[in-house]
Amino acid sequence: MQRKKHVSAGVALIVLALGGAAHASPQSVVVVVHPADSASKRAAQYMSYGFREALAKAPDKFQLVSPTALYGDREIDVQKLAKDADALAAEGQTAYDNLDTDKAKQKFDEALALYEQNMGEFDNLRPAARLALLSAGAVLVNDPNDKTGRALIQRALLFDPNVQPDPRVYNSSMLGAFKDVRSKLSKSQKGSLSITTNPAYSELYVDGDFIGMTPDKIDRIDAAPHIVRVVRDGFRATAEVIDVKQGKNESAVTLNLVAMPQQQQVLQMIEKAAGEVKNPRSPTASAIAAKGKGLFVLVCSVSVNGDQVKVSAGVFHADNRRLGFGERTFSAAMESYRDEAIALWDTMQKDIASLPAGDLRATGGDNRLQSEERMSKSSAKAKPVLCGILLGLGGAALAAGGVIGIITLLDRDAYRALQQIDIKVANAKADLEMKRMLTDILIFSGAGIAVAGIFALIFWDDRPTGSKGAIGLGPVDLDLSVTPTGAYVGASGAF
Repeated sequence: MQRKKHVSAGVALIVLALGGAAHASPQSVVVVVHPADSASKRAAQYMSYGFREALAKAPDKFQLVSPTALYGDREIDVQKLAKDADALAAEGQTAYDNLDTDKAKQKFDEALALYEQNMGEFDNLRPAARLALLSAGAVLVNDPNDKTGRALIQRALLFDPNVQPDPRVYNSSMLGAFKDVRSKLSKSQKGSLSITTNPAYSELYVDGDFIGMTPDKIDRIDAAPHIVRVVRDGFRATAEVIDVKQGKNESAVTLNLVAMPQQQQVLQMIEKAAGEVKNPRSPTASAIAAKGKGLFVLVCSVSVNGDQVKVSAGVFHADNRRLGFGERTFSAAMESYRDEAIALWDTMQKDIASLPAGDLRATGGDNRLQSEERMSKSSAKAKPVLCGILLGLGGAALAAGGVIGIITLLDRDAYRALQQIDIKVANAKADLEMKRMLTDILIFSGAGIAVAGIFALIFWDDRPTGSKGAIGLGPVDLDLSVTPTGAYVGASGAF
């Protein structure tokens, strides 16, 4: 069965770069897609795939990164793995040039193992195909008919059907073995492959080609080994090599995905952010951006009603501002998702492009976050000083008010003694009233300053912009944030 080939860019929760060609360094943004209900899970995963395809169209602008920071998962640096593999391959090539084929094969095998042991982390295994051919060459140079060497050629063609032998390694007899293996594979019989996953609705890739969502069955597939890779939000991507048998009996496989550590916590945040996608501000989206180490977050909510899919998506800045928004409704056909995601992303990009450059970032790239972190550190140092000053002033005012109050009480007796002397009564009364007023002013202002100091001590937010504090008042949540750049108050309630 023919399937359209697309590029896989990792799992649905991704970090990417959002910026124009004029930006020297890309800006990172976390992308989250949430199904409105259980009937929308399949469509939500298709939209995740579609958004990644949309972003992959501009590799010079967008950098896709694993969401391990968001989910608190182990971080596997695939670029480092590739560099380590290249270093091992270089050692193997040197050993081969020195006619030490045993050491050469050992190094080539070690390099190949770095890819095979982490197949789920790589979008494609074309570099592994070259390593498999190098390892095969270290064997075939001694015996072109060696079964191990020919098996390695077959594995190389599995990783990349278009791979070609290195002329520095393969002589004419070894090239003959390569062509023989490739010819036999091209004449292989057909079989069928059934793939299920736990959980279901995972993105399915076979030999690097996007097939659809699990569960799925592929008819008339070559009866040969195939790489089956599955991807799903909140789970570690996994891959296995499945040997499809020829004939009417289908080959079946079930792949179990491992949940990332903080999956439930993050999915709850995503659900809340999806509910705020139409709002001009989303504190939850801002929190997701910070947790995923992104400057932007793209939040997408997907719902299915019959054969119609409705998608609402917004791009939020880490400082809690929505920069772009779009909605689309379309038919629930597999071919529609990618095109609709591209169109929706283009709409939001136009909204963002219409904003002044200063609205997108202050100092360029992730330097905005670094600037906010520096401001946060300065704020943390200023906090105890300011609070101490406020509390000191408040205490001094209260003390002064108390002293004047005592003097006022003493003067009251003097006032009463002077009541019989008409000439001095008016002056004493005015003096007494002034002292009473001054006492009230000092006491109330001192109390107010002291309360302000206490509030600053409790609610001063020395975290980067976008973080907020909340006070629960029964059914009402009062959001209060005091930052170096201003104070923010908001309320929300459920009745």
